[in-house]
Amino acid sequence: MKRISHNRIDPSEYQKPCICYVWLEFQTSFIKGIIQEQQHAHATPRLKLITAVIALVCILSSCRYQQPSTKLAIPGFPFTIEGEAGSIVFISPEFYNQKNLESLFLWHYKKHLNSPYGAPNMYVFTSKERMNAYIQDLKKPYGESERHYPDGKPTPSPSQTFSPPRRSLSDAEFSQAPSHSIWKKNEDITSSGYNVIYRFAPDLTQPKIWKTVVLRGSTWTEGKYNTQSQDFPGLAGKINIISYDLYNVEPPSRYYTFSYKTIEQFSITHPEFKYKSGEYESTRILFNLRLDNAVLPSVNQVNVLKDKVVYAYMGWLYSVTTDGGQTWHLWDAERTIPEWKCCDPGLIREVRISPQGDGVLTLRINQTLPEKLTILYTMDFGQHWGHQ
Repeated sequence: MKRISHNRIDPSEYQKPCICYVWLEFQTSFIKGIIQEQQHAHATPRLKLITAVIALVCILSSCRYQQPSTKLAIPGFPFTIEGEAGSIVFISPEFYNQKNLESLFLWHYKKHLNSPYGAPNMYVFTSKERMNAYIQDLKKPYGESERHYPDGKPTPSPSQTFSPPRRSLSDAEFSQAPSHSIWKKNEDITSSGYNVIYRFAPDLTQPKIWKTVVLRGSTWTEGKYNTQSQDFPGLAGKINIISYDLYNVEPPSRYYTFSYKTIEQFSITHPEFKYKSGEYESTRILFNLRLDNAVLPSVNQVNVLKDKVVYAYMGWLYSVTTDGGQTWHLWDAERTIPEWKCCDPGLIREVRISPQGDGVLTLRINQTLPEKLTILYTMDFGQHWGHQ
């Protein structure tokens, strides 16, 4: 069992010092020595220039492949991580509050931004006895787990720690899941984005009462209201945008779901089925988006370039298909622009793509400098973006 205590520093959580800086320091001293020797020897200007060029090449080559990165700050309160997967956390009750939980879960989420499977579920405990019971429960065969009690029944343990009745052994839980289940083998599992949420008991004396918080995307566990829908027809299908509010979810926000809808044919050869063939509407979620305030999507945010090329964008997400909706590609600024701090609904200012596939993406990365814009370029309809 691996155990990591924070804020005692775990070396694995920090980037190793870039060795090129050690080598650079040595090279700099060495080159300075050469230059000084040449100066004392009354070297010619040409020799001095050659020496300076060599020094510059050495300095640039030293850090060509390793660049310093911005380190993700560890949450500023004590907690202990149990297990190799880092998914079980103990927090003392005096440090258990929503601010600390959100700091912990965002840190956990951002550590796995570049993982195609996202961050693993995380379970937080304020009782070591319950945490150990949970760990032991994990070792039970499938189907015998007693970790969740949605009917409100108390855990079977005789310990007084487990009363009053609990919804779960844990006090808070984090989860991240794709917005749309990807079944096709050739499709990127990140192409629909993620729903990132956590649930927690605000009052430890009432462990059965939980709240849900959406960090990214949306959630399907709560009902919608104030729903509005817009359709943007294409040649093979249509883009549908639904905006809505959610019951029993924090913080108060406006949610947007972008979907691609097509009419598909089906046929059934089984003799017991009355209808042998027909058609149905197939829905593929492109992405979910949570915004602090309502924004009316414009017609410019959905474009049909060809019969098989369609793209849509909003906030910091851009989705495109080049095969008529069979597969989709999602560009997420949070995963690709490290210096950008989520979540600015006006990050993407404009998208312009030609029928040949080349185009530009205009971004406002710094909200305090709205006149400073960043331009990214594509040659494949926005499946990939980069600097020219």
